[in-house]
Amino acid sequence: MKKISKLITIAIMASMVGSIIWFASPMVSAAPEKPKYTFYMVTHGVPGCPFWSVVERGAKDAGKLLNVKVVYLCPERFDIKKVAELLEAAVGANPDGIVCPVTSAEAFDPILRKAIKMGIPVIIHNVADFRPPEKRIPYKTYVGEDSWACGYELMKHTLKRMKDEFGVEVNHVMLGVHEAGNVVHERRAAGAIAALKEMAPNATYEKVMVTYDLPKVAEITRSYLVRHPKTNLIFNFNSIVAHTACSVIKEMGLKGKVFNCTHDVCAELIPDIKDDTCLAVVGQQQYLQGFLPIVLLYLYKEQGFEITGTIPTGPFIADKYTIDATIKRIKEGYGF
Repeated sequence: MKKISKLITIAIMASMVGSIIWFASPMVSAAPEKPKYTFYMVTHGVPGCPFWSVVERGAKDAGKLLNVKVVYLCPERFDIKKVAELLEAAVGANPDGIVCPVTSAEAFDPILRKAIKMGIPVIIHNVADFRPPEKRIPYKTYVGEDSWACGYELMKHTLKRMKDEFGVEVNHVMLGVHEAGNVVHERRAAGAIAALKEMAPNATYEKVMVTYDLPKVAEITRSYLVRHPKTNLIFNFNSIVAHTACSVIKEMGLKGKVFNCTHDVCAELIPDIKDDTCLAVVGQQQYLQGFLPIVLLYLYKEQGFEITGTIPTGPFIADKYTIDATIKRIKEGYGF
């Protein structure tokens, strides 16, 4: 079934690429001055975040290719209420389409249902609506990771490397959460905990709010390791936060005793992967999470094409043995 699913996904992607070339080709020779459509992308990602800057780049690249205007909105800091306000503003602008993650189903549900009722096509990316089908927002499709699988596969790979290569059994895991109220972290954590219970049933764990303020991340991580000396794995949910944690591990002389793993990759984290401080990363190809929804909205507006269900962009596991294949892409700003 997995093989069939992959073949279907490849076929869909091939069809989409062909459609993009077909519809965009007239624009290469004579691009109209005025964008044909305006699409809004509203996210919870903060400005300057290595992950979300790649998502924004993907969306803007698609906009340039297809001659559509992409308005990207995000809060100054992680704040569900503020994201909901930005989403309200996007709906109020009555655009040709909206893209957003369902970071909070409770907060976003009425807003997105209003947009759909107005006839605005909605595509979800990065964070799906995890509720039962009968309660989910009736959006067009979801483009992004399987959050539970990302946490599960990342933990499994990390624990295997700890044991096989370093002879270390995990004792206690610090799950360093940087965004309070982000449902995707709960899903990732649930997957990670499931893998931990399977592979190391005697190990303990604790979710710790580390924030996205990097000096504070370092302070909280350092303090936690001092107070919980049995900790030998830090499981992060963001690459730059993980790099900060890796720096703390090295500063405290705990390299080889305390390990790290995380979601996504930024250029700063690559040396930590290479020197085995960060044993594994899981990628979700965030550039595609920006690029593909804009393409899908364009194809829907132009010809009524619809792709229902899910377009998975991850998980993909990498470590020091496999990261070289994507380093160029990461350093050039296309993510992992």
